[in-house]
Amino acid sequence: MIMYQKIKIIWLILPVLLAISGCGYHLPRGGGFPEGVDRIFVEILENRTTETGVETIVTQNLVNEFVLREKKSLTSNLNDADAILSGDVSKITIQTIAAKGRDSARERRVTVTINLKLGNREGRVIWAAKGLSDNQAYFVAEDKNVTEKNKRNAIKLASKRIAERALNRLTDDF
Repeated sequence: MIMYQKIKIIWLILPVLLAISGCGYHLPRGGGFPEGVDRIFVEILENRTTETGVETIVTQNLVNEFVLREKKSLTSNLNDADAILSGDVSKITIQTIAAKGRDSARERRVTVTINLKLGNREGRVIWAAKGLSDNQAYFVAEDKNVTEKNKRNAIKLASKRIAERALNRLTDDF
């Protein structure tokens, strides 16, 4: 009798376990890309700021977002692309948001602003987003190297959110 109850419980739990294990989490895909674009090549963005290397950080976050959500649509070969995503990091602003005294900051906020455009193989702009921006606070340390590292991490976080929003806009309503 006890053995029969154990088998019954196993047969009741087994379908639930199989359903849970077979259900992989995935991010939903948007509506697709404009004008039937299937494959996109992402160019390294231009840096129009004085912040060295920021174009690499933002471009890498855009590529990472594609890999996460639209991997099949990303191509590393320009010749395989239906369209090219390009743009620039137009502005980096830094402002003090908390001070220790009159002349020293405790916390700052960095704001990253980018412009993007998706062009077809003939160079015609299919989609554009201007002034995409986000910001992130970071702590100012006594050691300038630590402060610089904190600022870089803040830029990475802000640009990650911009990349998420850019891909959402790119796939909206198409």
